[in-house]
Amino acid sequence: MIDVGKVADLILLMIDAKYGFEMETFEFLNILQTHGFPRIMGVLTHLDKIRNPRSQKKARKALKHRFWTEIYNGAKLFNLTRIRNGRYLDREILNMARFISVKKFRPLAWRNTHPYLLADRMEDLTPPDLVHEKPKVDRTITLYGYLRGTPLKTQSRVHIPGVGDLTIEEIDMLQDPCPLPEKVRKSLNEKHKLLYAPMSDVGGVMYDKDAVYINVPGLTTRAEQAVDETPGQDATDDQDSNSSDDSDSESEWLNSMSKRQLRRRQRELKKRNTVKTGADQTENRGEHMVMELQDTTNTFADLIDDSQMRIFSGSTPVVAKDYRAADSSSGSDTAAEDDASDGLATGDSDDASDSDGEYGGRPRRRAMTTITGESSSGPGAPDESLAFADTDDELGSSDDDGRNANDAELLSGALRWKEGMVDRAQAAFMNTRRRLNLMDLVY
Repeated sequence: MIDVGKVADLILLMIDAKYGFEMETFEFLNILQTHGFPRIMGVLTHLDKIRNPRSQKKARKALKHRFWTEIYNGAKLFNLTRIRNGRYLDREILNMARFISVKKFRPLAWRNTHPYLLADRMEDLTPPDLVHEKPKVDRTITLYGYLRGTPLKTQSRVHIPGVGDLTIEEIDMLQDPCPLPEKVRKSLNEKHKLLYAPMSDVGGVMYDKDAVYINVPGLTTRAEQAVDETPGQDATDDQDSNSSDDSDSESEWLNSMSKRQLRRRQRELKKRNTVKTGADQTENRGEHMVMELQDTTNTFADLIDDSQMRIFSGSTPVVAKDYRAADSSSGSDTAAEDDASDGLATGDSDDASDSDGEYGGRPRRRAMTTITGESSSGPGAPDESLAFADTDDELGSSDDDGRNANDAELLSGALRWKEGMVDRAQAAFMNTRRRLNLMDLVY
């Protein structure tokens, strides 16, 4: 609150109409009195929580007189009636913005004799390695903000509340992120409405308060590390080999090694050199994980194909690649057998209609039909509900009408998905033509 009292030209004092004034409000007013008492404008909120209009009118009158007692008679007090979808009404906010734009401010003696700056963004320029070695090292920071009052010079002393007096090393003038319009306008277009509010997540501008960077060694660094290392030795032998000049034998050994052996050797040396205590263990472990991710040459599908599973303790492990190949070969044999059986089963229409399942990728349905009328033995024979024959071929060849009826029924079932197509298309078209309510989508 002290920082705001030193630099603010206009202060909007938010007052909850249902709760009233708070103790922090009076404390802030006392702070403003010691810093020149800048312009203050009150804003009444949460008026919609007072349901009774008469009670709301009394509350407004009482708060206005209390506000005038603390500030001065005639101080401006705005009323924000209600909140819609989590936001104040646009018309009320527009009226308040217009009143602020035409308000005039009187000069303050303290601000006309001192430079002051309210930092809206801060960056730490201290090298990370120094901070890691000594957490309490003196930091070098840069502050961004609007400079007001008198000019600020280099090597001058500044006071930061809560920190102390510091010396300025360098000052740079930056471009204004929200420049003024070239000419006076009564209204601004959307492209001319600028908003700059860092570290507040407003207007699409957001700065993270901290950032984590992972330093991954490049290919050249790993190659140099591999050249400096020799196999079959412990940590002391590795240090002795680094000081030797036998580069030809080391290069021949590297050329003879495969990529997998080289990576395994690097992992062993990384584990051997890792310190088992403190933050170094976590740091080396993280670097090791990142290097493993960078060194991967096989895809996830290749790893699955190379995976093995042993069903019994004494059995041979089953490889996923071999199992998949055997499965595909058995599938091709089954398809060939199905084709052969289809060639032999021509004319067998009753068996196809009486059995359930899939046939050629198409679902099969049982057809419940009843044959009535004259039998195949000739006129005058008694009617039967079912037809019998010695063989299936005789029944199928003598009943052409039944076969045509079954085909027509299957055809009608296959085309059943087209029913109501026009209605569904019309409903989908109306949904696409319907206008979207952006307020409902956002809030």
